[in-house]
Amino acid sequence: RRWSPTNTTIGRVRYGYRNQSEQRFTGYDQSEWLVELRHAWRPGNGATYISASLLGDFHDAEDDRYSFDGFGVRLIGRTPLGDRLTGRGIFSLLRRDYEDPFSDALPLAREDTDIQATLGVEYLLDRGIALFAEGGYRDNDSNISTRDYSGFIGQLGVRYVPD
Repeated sequence: RRWSPTNTTIGRVRYGYRNQSEQRFTGYDQSEWLVELRHAWRPGNGATYISASLLGDFHDAEDDRYSFDGFGVRLIGRTPLGDRLTGRGIFSLLRRDYEDPFSDALPLAREDTDIQATLGVEYLLDRGIALFAEGGYRDNDSNISTRDYSGFIGQLGVRYVPD
């Protein structure tokens, strides 16, 4: 139950551990912390949902060139487009500063600014089961040329959310 029918503020902390294959990535095993402060608004206490988040993303890898501190913002909007169809949009901006130089050949401390914008739809097939499609653009602006990229991103899938 929400305290307010139109406004909700949530804080969350998520921890994860990534254990990569040592045959392919050495030094990439890492602890990952995500800290988020989110405010959500439901105009008129309706089904439309708008949220804004402040993010902290902290990765501590075995090799410090993969460790970073990241800070950013995320905006999400979701609204019904029909009885079973929902539309959504997401915009995020995350700034990451890495701890150690990228490599011996390129001894620069890596800095990335990652911007993503997507639009998508979700169609409810049955209770808890939906098809979704999403497309958008991602730009990772990095001072390391091999980590600097931009272009189309997209996904199709089936989502199951148990009651």
